[in-house]
Amino acid sequence: MPRTRVGIPAEQLEIEDELRERHGGAMTALDVGRELGLRKYTAYNAWLSDVPSINVNGRKRYRVRDVAEKLYRGMSA
Repeated sequence: MPRTRVGIPAEQLEIEDELRERHGGAMTALDVGRELGLRKYTAYNAWLSDVPSINVNGRKRYRVRDVAEKLYRGMSA
């Protein structure tokens, strides 16, 4: 069954679309750090600690949808 975008807030969808335009469907930790404006590896890895990752050719990648969701939750908190 395909994923749907029903029930996702409009602001989160905007963030997701912008990230997908720049990075495709998955981001590396460095990509996330650059988006957040963080330079330290430990800082953006700490931010990513509760975001689920996938392995692509032995490298951790983070789905754009999951990163956008965490960014949105941080904005609305």
